[in-house]
Amino acid sequence: MFKVKVISDDFKRTYCLKEPINGLEFLIKEGYYIDASCGGKGTCKKCNFLIDGQTKLSCQTILDRDVTIELIVEAEKLNLNNLKLSESKKYALGLDLGTTTLAFYLIDLAAKEVVFKASELNKQAVYGSDIISRIDYATNKSLAQIQQTIIDQVNHFISKLIEQVKIKIEKLVVAGNTVMSHIFLNVNPEPLGRIPFKPVFLEKKELAGSSLGLAVKDVVVYPGIASFVGGDIVAGLVAVDFFSEPTNKLFVDIGTNGEIVLLANKKLYSTSTAAGPAFEGAKIEMGLGGVKGAISKVFLENNQLKLKTIGNQEAIGLCGSGLTDTISLLVKAQLIDETGAFVKESSNPLFTKFKDNKFYLTDKVYLSQRDVREFQLAKSAIASGIQTILKEAKISISSLAEVYIAGGFGFYLNKENALDLGLLPFAKTTKIINVGNTSGQGTILGALDPNLITEGEKLAQEVMVVELAKSKFFNQQFIENMGFWGAENDN
Repeated sequence: MFKVKVISDDFKRTYCLKEPINGLEFLIKEGYYIDASCGGKGTCKKCNFLIDGQTKLSCQTILDRDVTIELIVEAEKLNLNNLKLSESKKYALGLDLGTTTLAFYLIDLAAKEVVFKASELNKQAVYGSDIISRIDYATNKSLAQIQQTIIDQVNHFISKLIEQVKIKIEKLVVAGNTVMSHIFLNVNPEPLGRIPFKPVFLEKKELAGSSLGLAVKDVVVYPGIASFVGGDIVAGLVAVDFFSEPTNKLFVDIGTNGEIVLLANKKLYSTSTAAGPAFEGAKIEMGLGGVKGAISKVFLENNQLKLKTIGNQEAIGLCGSGLTDTISLLVKAQLIDETGAFVKESSNPLFTKFKDNKFYLTDKVYLSQRDVREFQLAKSAIASGIQTILKEAKISISSLAEVYIAGGFGFYLNKENALDLGLLPFAKTTKIINVGNTSGQGTILGALDPNLITEGEKLAQEVMVVELAKSKFFNQQFIENMGFWGAENDN
């Protein structure tokens, strides 16, 4: 028998344990949140805690004696200073239920406008950063635990909201990928983790908030299209009014799962490619989501390296667009070769920023060789998925009237850099529209007009799903697209 004392902010608790246990597993089991996007493999280096005053990775620490663990928790208070409330006090909450990030939208139903929005990391990341890890945890460990984590997080946000402003949330409109929607509704996603990858449901869900333990009156969950093309994509299609004109067009949501929808010759096609979480900051050593302090733009100005961060805060890490810009800059400077490897020597002044096989953007924020490899896997998955769905529909890139790039990553993405690196396999004349977080926009529109969700559900049932796993063409393109063959050098 030994004792583990946990200190989290002003909360203290002592646990009596009989057997040794992994530090991360212990924290998850007891309901503490700690960032562990690699799922406890020790690669993301983010699950630090203080143990007897020393900083260690919780996933690499065995608790087997009397110890004191300290978790550093940031103060949580919503900035509602500029919030204007109408007299009706009838509100809805939109939730973009992302694998990596949750985005909340407070909607004034009377004024028909968003009066507040916020985002935070999905605390289910402790169970793994990707949907395969979430399926595995829900199936083999505890569906109830992983579901309760998201319910608690949503309730916590709502309680912070109503604690500061006295309002009542009439309904919650949720859009997430198929796996996230299953877990949110406490439906086992196990069938999605094995062939033939069949979802338990795809239809729209409407239920009382109390049935899920949520502090809202009603809950509406967007319908999905297929196993890995979910309600977040249907919400996105609603947001961009994708079906209004029958021209050839493409919708690409670049995130942990790269979902693609094509309208070609009045027929709908969709597919999903496992891009991984690199574009949302996970599996990148200094990676972040779209949070304040994340480097979102990297460029040269008068031959000097320049950075822009979200919120103009001090740089603390790299988000997906900053990652793309950095790699593009280094490829063009011939500091990353065509295979993605850092060069060993160069006369370029930027070469002085390399140290220990890392490129330092600031004294603390860097890009590693492993980060470049993660980016290559992700960008190849997206590009190959796009090429495959176009081939399936028998149309060319030149026949596309427009391409929508969605997701928080897409909002900050430099299109020129994405084209040069081969992330977007289009011609430079292709009309590419960055539309940002369309999933969140779809929840807003669905809250204001429920008929839009119903219409989206009808169209989702007409979509033909393209299975990339069965495509030899996709596999061939995936290998080809790994390199940086098309990047233009400045020198």
